[in-house]
Amino acid sequence: MGSVESPEQDVPFILMPLPNRIPKPKEKLFEKMKEIGFAFNEDDIMTMFKKKYLRYTAPEGWSFHDVCTFRPDIMVKWVFVDKRNLTRIMVEGVWKGYYDCDLDIFEVVSPVPYVPVEKEIEQ
Repeated sequence: MGSVESPEQDVPFILMPLPNRIPKPKEKLFEKMKEIGFAFNEDDIMTMFKKKYLRYTAPEGWSFHDVCTFRPDIMVKWVFVDKRNLTRIMVEGVWKGYYDCDLDIFEVVSPVPYVPVEKEIEQ
C-alpha cells in the first residue's frame, strides 16, 4: 500500500500518493472536475489515514506542479494548471510519512497565472 518499513520505528512509512493519485474531491468539486475533463479510476482507490486517493488523468493541455517553497516535509502544495496557464485546482496539506498525513483538494476561486517556483537543490 505504498509503504516501506522504517528501521527506527515499528510504524511503516507511508509514501505520499502525489503526483499519481490525488485526494478524492468532495462531490461538488468531483463532478466539476469530471465536467472539465478529468477522468478518475474509481476502481483503484487507495485509503491512507482514513482518506481516499484516486488515480486520475488530467484533461489534455493541463499539468500538475509542485509549488511548495517551504520545507516539503512540513508543507505540501501542488497545483493543476489549465491550458491557458491558470492555476485552477490546488492540493495542499502535510505529509510526514509516519503521522500527520493529510492532503485536501480545493478549487481555486480566483484563478491566477501559474509561475514556476525556483527550488533550492539539496546537497
